[in-house]
Amino acid sequence: MKKKAIWENHVLSVHDNLVLKDDGTVFAMFEVPASIISMMDNKGKEAHKQATQAVITSLYENLGFEILVKPLSKDLLKSYEILLKDCDPRTREFGEYLLEQSYSELMNELGNLHHYKFFLTVPLSDFSFSGDLRKMMKEGWQRFRKSVVNLIRRELEFNLNWYESYKQTASDLEMNLNLLQARPLKREETLLYNSLNYLRGIEVNKDEVLADVKNAIENMDDTTIDVRSDGLLEIHHPQGSSLLKFLPLADYPEVVNNIHLIEHLQTLPFPVEFRIKARFRKNKGALGMEATAERNRDRIGTELSEADEKGNVTKSSSVGAYMIL
Repeated sequence: MKKKAIWENHVLSVHDNLVLKDDGTVFAMFEVPASIISMMDNKGKEAHKQATQAVITSLYENLGFEILVKPLSKDLLKSYEILLKDCDPRTREFGEYLLEQSYSELMNELGNLHHYKFFLTVPLSDFSFSGDLRKMMKEGWQRFRKSVVNLIRRELEFNLNWYESYKQTASDLEMNLNLLQARPLKREETLLYNSLNYLRGIEVNKDEVLADVKNAIENMDDTTIDVRSDGLLEIHHPQGSSLLKFLPLADYPEVVNNIHLIEHLQTLPFPVEFRIKARFRKNKGALGMEATAERNRDRIGTELSEADEKGNVTKSSSVGAYMIL
């Protein structure tokens, strides 16, 4: 049995790499170039992780971040068209024959090719709508969607120019991300990559998708979804359909050093999208991470001492948690 689901777009406006969502939050999107490191180069991996950690630590004031590893289909045909332009006109026919044969063999052996892109999305400060606009959204986004979006867009783009307040913050953030050589997305890229969230696994004409979204941002989620009994999602779009499975990583070992999870996912023989959504906890204060860890350590330590005095067997998980804390 299938159930219909709504996969709703919450993006109201885009300016360069800045995204305004319907809850008033603003995000800045960056592409981070892939680092090519041998699977056997443990020192190289550790050096790269230390550099990444330094950058992530600098994002503490932004409260959180998202890392996205996105598989994108590689347009091999376009690359072959570029090669064809270099053929000598006198031997063009033979060149076309060789390229066609090569292209067919690659497609038969490898199928659709994918390459991975890495993105970092960082929230900037909240943006407050007027009370009337917020009330309209709460009354029913689906019912008032187009009218509310158009109203808010007019308010933001023609009266407030919402992005002006975030340009300097985004520029400072770009400087902080220099160590990772992060590049702010262009407006067309920001629109396209947000649109591809609703087209996972579907080979689409990216130029057509971008044209539709640039015409009306409401077209970003032009998909329908069927939820199957086995947990798979059937995504339907005018340009094709696909099956999708979300797999949350619920269980981790107590010590996560040297897992290199993303590295392993990239070796799988099929495309995998991977997201890490992180939010910083406060370090200081009664509810901060340090105080919470200290209280938990004292509590577990007391339980272990009492168990030892009574001669009871202690759980290895409790001992491990105590040592980690």
